[in-house]
Amino acid sequence: HHYSTERASADFVPKSWRVERYGDTLRFVVTYDSQVDRDCSLFNPPQGSAFMLVKRNAIISGADQTVTVDLPVSSVNGIGEITMKFYQSGTDERNFIYFHTSQLAELLK
Repeated sequence: HHYSTERASADFVPKSWRVERYGDTLRFVVTYDSQVDRDCSLFNPPQGSAFMLVKRNAIISGADQTVTVDLPVSSVNGIGEITMKFYQSGTDERNFIYFHTSQLAELLK
């Protein structure tokens, strides 16, 4: 995969990630280990001006867990990068996976 990650929390380990297309929807799928429950967001950096999806408590503590976030394909038009953030509410915790939309070109046709 040609995606980059940034982790601040030793207990949160993204193990694999992929993007799939279902009709007019892009599905972001991440398998991970986590020792605590977390929220997950998917947005265009830096501030989610085009889209900002937040899933509260989407990250469940445990090993080999999976989270999925669906995004309309139309949201990606003109967007160069997509960020997934994993964090505990009320903290400034920063765990990211960065996707470049150029890497999703086959899915966007």
